[in-house]
Amino acid sequence: MLESESLDIASPNWIHGIRYSPTPLEKFYEMLAALPIGHEEFTFVDFGSGKGRGVLVASDFPFKAIVGLEFSPHLHHNARRNLAVYQSGTQASKNLKCLLMDATLCDVPLDLCVCYLFNPFRESVMARLVRRLEDSLQAAPRQMFILYYVPMSQHLLKASECFHEFRASEDYTTFRSHDNGA
Repeated sequence: MLESESLDIASPNWIHGIRYSPTPLEKFYEMLAALPIGHEEFTFVDFGSGKGRGVLVASDFPFKAIVGLEFSPHLHHNARRNLAVYQSGTQASKNLKCLLMDATLCDVPLDLCVCYLFNPFRESVMARLVRRLEDSLQAAPRQMFILYYVPMSQHLLKASECFHEFRASEDYTTFRSHDNGA
């Protein structure tokens, strides 16, 4: 685990970051496998992708594209290095990229989308991200799933008019966009 204070982060949101820790593999596979989707139709976005483990594990599923967003240059550098050397016989998607970016500034892909969060930031930043996801859905209604591991601010998604709780476990909650004709 790395505390956000120990990372060289230019974003003013650094103070709201939660310490970096990779998602347990078993839980990550469980969340992805439980999605009722054709993975090849969806783009996967990891908000707070750290060293890229989630991006690499997601590539075992045939997602159309996989994007990791990380605001720590140190973690982002490690993620890019990990993507460059990664080799796996189970890799089903090779359209991977990691971006050095604050999640509150990203343009959410207008594709069918699976968003992943391992409780990467505190409520104030999460509220801005939820608004960004809502704005994206209103601009382009479509299916969107949010896989939220250790969902400390899930009440923000529960209060959203764009999402409903789809599945919950002891460790994570999956939210789904309302169909809106998509």
